Amino acid sequence: MHTLTELTTLNYYLEQLEYLLAIGQAPERAGGYKDTVHFSAVMDEAVMAHQGELDRIGIEVIREYSPVGEGVLEVARLRTIVGNLIRNAINAMREVAKPAHRLVLYVLPCPDREGFVRLQVEDTGCGIASDCLTRVFSPQPSGTQADLLSNLHMSAITAKDLSGSLRVWSDGPNQGAIFTLDLPVIHMEDKR
Repeated sequence: MHTLTELTTLNYYLEQLEYLLAIGQAPERAGGYKDTVHFSAVMDEAVMAHQGELDRIGIEVIREYSPVGEGVLEVARLRTIVGNLIRNAINAMREVAKPAHRLVLYVLPCPDREGFVRLQVEDTGCGIASDCLTRVFSPQPSGTQADLLSNLHMSAITAKDLSGSLRVWSDGPNQGAIFTLDLPVIHMEDKR
């Protein structure tokens, strides 16, 4: 089990290195490289990056995608957020012994914010106690499993940089969690 924790931690640091390299390779202009993004394709790419692990653990992936417009934003940063959310969900499901785990991915128009798209990652993992929900996106102290959660802090900051928001909901321990990312469908250059 100790080896698995070390490998998970190593994978986390590799993901962070990839993120930092992507930022470093972005063209030198305010906001980095923007491109047209198909939100469901980004979700699928993130799942594909973890497909071997999902299969090994026996996690069923369910996709519920509604038609949404394309967005113009920093695709590499969106991929990093979605990848972090899926990695977090896998880690949470690893913590709970259940006969069947599910990872549900949603792409839908944001019902309470016109001009926004909502991406959600729902898991059947260890869940989050209600008193901890407000601290999920806080910087975590180094060491222990907190190293694996610091990607959520970075993801929340990145979502805000993209003019969006990232939040979480859980009904409590062993009830899973839903991470919700709201982003503008068209991110205009002059609104940054």
